[in-house]
Amino acid sequence: MSGAGRLRADFASGRFVLTCELECPRNASAANIIRQARGYAPWVDAVTCTDNSAAVARMSPVAAAAIAAHAGVTALVQLACRDRNRLALQSDILGAAAVGAAGIVCLTGDPPAAGNHPDATPVYDLTTTDLMRTVRGLCAGRFLSGDSAKPPPDLLVGGVESPAGGERTIARLAAKADAGAEFVQTQITFDTEGFARWMELVRAAGLHERVRIMVGIAPVRRLSIARFLHEHVPGVVVPDATLARIERAGDPEAEGVRVAAEALQAARTIPGVAGAHLMTFGWVEGVARVLTSAEGLRERPPRVDAGGGGAHDDGRTN
Repeated sequence: MSGAGRLRADFASGRFVLTCELECPRNASAANIIRQARGYAPWVDAVTCTDNSAAVARMSPVAAAAIAAHAGVTALVQLACRDRNRLALQSDILGAAAVGAAGIVCLTGDPPAAGNHPDATPVYDLTTTDLMRTVRGLCAGRFLSGDSAKPPPDLLVGGVESPAGGERTIARLAAKADAGAEFVQTQITFDTEGFARWMELVRAAGLHERVRIMVGIAPVRRLSIARFLHEHVPGVVVPDATLARIERAGDPEAEGVRVAAEALQAARTIPGVAGAHLMTFGWVEGVARVLTSAEGLRERPPRVDAGGGGAHDDGRTN
């Protein structure tokens, strides 16, 4: 079964699916990717290779996915509309499938002004929903031009969403479902009560039955990180009580792990939540620490050989 098929089967079975971000490095280090992939493999069902996150130039997510696949890990590829026109996006979708990626996570991308190349020209040839339809079209065997793309790739279609946006995000999520989104990874959740209210809106619209919702979880290692996320990252709300907990803690890192584990446990009890997406900003051990601390989430039974190359000649992982 392909990586896409395995993840679809996991979602369909009702298993609580776990993914995490694999942070593409700001260099050409394959060893960095292998270290992350092997560290995450026992704990999650797939890793998401980031695409110039925070508008900072990094290794290509397609290249990172190829390295992760050869390390025996199921990989998802982020593609940002910010940096590519429709030609390049379609090329990268096919490239991701060819190296064994299980799916594409479609997103707009942070504006160039936020990163280390503020004078870069953004593209935005396609919107996020356009990109989702493009992935679906290629999986049906056709390019945007109408030309044949056969044999077609097998890829999940994913996206992102920000629960802090409340009711105004529901129409946007519905549009993503209409465009073919099979799952969404949400922005980081610290305010679980607010997230629960958003999920009520999602369920009322019946969207939890059309799109798998994966709650975003992040352990913060320092108070300064929590404050930065709250003050500068759109869609992230860190409650005052959480900031106070981390500030008072004798070991802020351990407290950040506890906060993340508690948020994960609370989110798991909310109807309609199908999984979690962990973001640890390159802190590989953070994923294991959060999942170890969260009751009922133990090490994943290995389905691939995370210690060595597992790619077959057809580009699929074991």
